[in-house]
Amino acid sequence: MSHYRTEENQQRIIDEVSDLWILKNRDDLLADCISYVKTNYAFSNKIKNLVIEFLLSKCADALSTADLRDMARIDNMQYEDGIKPERQSFISYEEAIAKWENK
Repeated sequence: MSHYRTEENQQRIIDEVSDLWILKNRDDLLADCISYVKTNYAFSNKIKNLVIEFLLSKCADALSTADLRDMARIDNMQYEDGIKPERQSFISYEEAIAKWENK
């Protein structure tokens, strides 16, 4: 009986997490999320809350648009015209090899 109950809970978790999942083409994260919920389900019976916890743990260190703008501003302050020297022009493969060989 308890084995049946465990399988039933496992299937319920898979179904509910899959129903909540809206990230297209991220089945890898879905599998990780299902695993997270299965592991932590004993501590919280709210599957939706566990999905939110999982997603928060994945995006806690994500860069915001403001972070990216600040990084670009700081990076561009180092150059008078705002363009890094290596971004001003591209060299061919042959030119790169020649520069490397002349070092």
